[in-house]
Amino acid sequence: MTSQFLAAFMVLAALAVSSVAGCVSVLDPCNEVECRDWCSADTRMHGGACYGGECSYFGELCEYGCSDGVCNQQPPHLIVSEDYLEKGGFRLSVPNAEVKTGESDEYVLDILAENVGDDGGIFSIRGASVVAETGIMHDSVGFSWSDFIGRGESRVTQLRIPDVPQSLRAQNTTLVIRTNEGHFYFRARFAN
Repeated sequence: MTSQFLAAFMVLAALAVSSVAGCVSVLDPCNEVECRDWCSADTRMHGGACYGGECSYFGELCEYGCSDGVCNQQPPHLIVSEDYLEKGGFRLSVPNAEVKTGESDEYVLDILAENVGDDGGIFSIRGASVVAETGIMHDSVGFSWSDFIGRGESRVTQLRIPDVPQSLRAQNTTLVIRTNEGHFYFRARFAN
């Protein structure tokens, strides 16, 4: 009888300790659950709240990808002022101009060449230069691209201008694309 009395006393003592104002506490399934921000592919999962031991989140699509629960910033790029330029029946545009930064920069330009003339023809890109407003010039070396572009057709190529001095980042520049139809001049500026 003593052991039964002792067991009953322990149960009552445990209930008395966990009772507050007549309520019995229940373990919270969210106790010690942390709902940290995280990434699911290109989606940032944030604002997590725990319900019934599980985290619920808001999702945000990240345009430049997601890392460690944070949307990535837009990579360094050039903002090109002109939508397009035309010469000799060809329209040239730079729809994307990224900058790979380092000890010196590399400009990676997507060049869209469209035939807006009456006949098809050969269009060639023979090189490019970056000319700063202060007159400093950096020239690309060894680039050549050529293709037949039929009437109403277009072609895309990627032009790389390596070893551009970092000092040009702070200046407005002109991208000079040398072609068989002449020089195309695009105004550009560096942006983070």
